[in-house]
Amino acid sequence: MKIVIRAGGSGTRLWPVSRQKKPKHFLPLLGQRSLLEEKVEELKPLLRHWSDLYISVSQPFVALVRRMVPRLPAKNIIAEPCGRNTGPAIALETVIIEAASQGKDDPVIASLTVDDVFKEAGGFRKALRESEHFLKHHPLWIVAIASSVAQPDPGLSYVEIGRQITRYGSQAFNRSLRWIEKPSGGALTRLHKNPRVFAHTGIYVWKASTVLSLFEKHEPKVFELARKIQQAYGSASFHKELEAHFKQMPSQSIEEAVAKKAKNIAVAAGDFGWSDTGKWYLIKDLQIPGKHNVTRGRVVTVGVEDSLIYSAKGKLTGVVGVKNVIIVDTGDALLVCSKDKSGDVKTLVERLKEHKFERWL
Repeated sequence: MKIVIRAGGSGTRLWPVSRQKKPKHFLPLLGQRSLLEEKVEELKPLLRHWSDLYISVSQPFVALVRRMVPRLPAKNIIAEPCGRNTGPAIALETVIIEAASQGKDDPVIASLTVDDVFKEAGGFRKALRESEHFLKHHPLWIVAIASSVAQPDPGLSYVEIGRQITRYGSQAFNRSLRWIEKPSGGALTRLHKNPRVFAHTGIYVWKASTVLSLFEKHEPKVFELARKIQQAYGSASFHKELEAHFKQMPSQSIEEAVAKKAKNIAVAAGDFGWSDTGKWYLIKDLQIPGKHNVTRGRVVTVGVEDSLIYSAKGKLTGVVGVKNVIIVDTGDALLVCSKDKSGDVKTLVERLKEHKFERWL
């Protein structure tokens, strides 16, 4: 199995720590190591050789990936020339892995996001292994990894599972009944209580030929451009062809491009202790849930509960009498928001762009 870590996003919801020049996945948000380094460590037990691992990243960060993951072969860093969302990114990674296999086999690919956290990492790895086993017997299917979550979150996508197709070990594989995109209110509460509804992690396992056939059927332009890139793989003109053709691909998610249109979707669901790290409230709760505070730097509080407070180097930050707040000071920028609205930081960043505050982006 080939494993791809997708690390091409910008992480705008974690501004002002996550910036264009150094997005969140290169930062130590939950410990001493960056999210990328943590993800590589999590996946190492699945690797037979370092050549089984690929990292897809925005072109300017190739050198940084080499420094963070020095054992990764240079050819296994997939450099995206520009941001085109997960659809084109996955088409690109698939044709490159297929080309690298030189027609010797039809590789199974696990395509993962860099910013996920699995408290039950062993169970997650087992689900990936069993998904590879499933695809040996069901090669025309694609597998979506789904997880139960502790709290309902309107920012997530969900999937409802149907009848069981089969089981390998303790991992069941069920048909996907329907996708539910970012529900809210009473609908979200009902979904959270439904034992057959799980959060969609954005992680897929599939055969290279299967996902490419889906692109050929549903997004023929992306497929044709990806094939042109593949034809240049290994040649002196590869980077030129990559840039020219990748930029022509429409920006769209993998769900919009093919996943929601596929008929044969199996869901490998479980209680993996999954969470993404895309919002400040998640960064807080992943470290210390409940009423206790998460602080960094010189911070003094009085009557403060369930808050995250980061003080800039050389500064003292005092906070009195607030609950459920996010305060992040990086020295040149300060964010203050309520914990339950931390997902709106992305909108704030859009406003900064409108005001042409590029220096702080």
